[in-house]
Amino acid sequence: MLKIDLHTHTISSGDAMNTVYEMIQAASQMGLEMIALTDHGPKTPYGPSINYFITSLRLPRHLFGIDFMLGCESNIIDKKGGLDIPDRVAGRQDIVLAGLHRDVGWTPSSSEEGLEGVLGAIKNPYVSVISHPHEARWRLDMERLVKEAYERQVLLEVNLTHLSFLADQSVEVMQAQRMIELVKDYKWKLVVSSDAHVATQMGDDSVLDRTNLRRFLTEDIILNSSLVGVKKFFDERRRKTLT
Repeated sequence: MLKIDLHTHTISSGDAMNTVYEMIQAASQMGLEMIALTDHGPKTPYGPSINYFITSLRLPRHLFGIDFMLGCESNIIDKKGGLDIPDRVAGRQDIVLAGLHRDVGWTPSSSEEGLEGVLGAIKNPYVSVISHPHEARWRLDMERLVKEAYERQVLLEVNLTHLSFLADQSVEVMQAQRMIELVKDYKWKLVVSSDAHVATQMGDDSVLDRTNLRRFLTEDIILNSSLVGVKKFFDERRRKTLT
């Protein structure tokens, strides 16, 4: 069970089931220490507008006895790594994830083009996490990806929803395992996230046992195994983007 879950969605994403307050209250009741609400970027069909990510910042960051962050799972919309959330908005978020998705106006024509897009997004100073880079559909070159993520101090994500539900699971698991091994080689860190679209999914990491991936994951490489570590990492990134 995760205690800190840095990738979750509310009904504003267009394909999730619970409100902001329901997600935070459920996380508190489930014993989580922190969550990040990271709704889909505006290019996602039925997703929120840019104004949503500005208005949401009026929320306090502590409710129902739990800390939380506000952010966005943005869409990579070209092979240069452009995002569907502008810098003026991204720079105000607590956390910005970036990932490849379908039906957002751009679909990579090859694994190489997909990798180009992700490597471009990693160079964006406001992007702190690449979401589900092990997705079987893209088959990204993990050696190049992890090297760039390490050099830019960007986190890669082990996405529990993708590992649980996607059809081509064997490729997902293989890609995730390779990514984990390389992160270890670089002595870097990653995040393990639920990508919950339903409140009850938050923190559920049981798929790591079903896929035998837990044995590769040690606390020293999982940033979100420590609340102190999470706060330090994101505080330092905020300071860097303000200078």
